Amino acid sequence: MEARTPDPAAAPLRDSAENLLQELQEHFQALTATLTLRMEEMGNRIDDLEKNVSDLMVQAGIESPVEEQTVRSSLGNQPCLPFACLLIALILKKTIPY
Repeated sequence: MEARTPDPAAAPLRDSAENLLQELQEHFQALTATLTLRMEEMGNRIDDLEKNVSDLMVQAGIESPVEEQTVRSSLGNQPCLPFACLLIALILKKTIPY
């Protein structure tokens, strides 16, 4: 079986392809890092929003802090029905004067 020798005329094309793939990989890694950071920031914002909704519910007398702690501990520190809590907070925001 014969060993194939690389065609010298193909070297610039091969180098260009390797450079392009390297650039794509670098851009992909940068994009991945950016998306990860933004997802972490969004997670922090959601956590803050959930805490604010819970605080509003306690202030409005809808939920006591003891009940909240019991529900959160039984669910692994996850709020119960966060969408419902958000709706309640939005309703309260319109009905409770500041």
